[in-house]
Amino acid sequence: LVQKSPVVSLSASDGRCELDGLPSGKLRIALWHPFLRHAKSVHINGIRSSAVRGRIELNVHDGVNDVGDVIVEFK
Repeated sequence: LVQKSPVVSLSASDGRCELDGLPSGKLRIALWHPFLRHAKSVHINGIRSSAVRGRIELNVHDGVNDVGDVIVEFK
């Protein structure tokens, strides 16, 4: 996987991942899964997100940020 970003994370077998060293503010995070382009919807902590081409926007604050569950529903 080739990325321009210095922050990349691979999820563990339980689906969890961590991104360290993110700046505070509104960030666009790219999700990748081989079938993500077939996604019907993406929910982050129960709230529907418009994941345009696998990208979601998150507000990151100083300290620990837990976005909760990211659920992808496929067609």
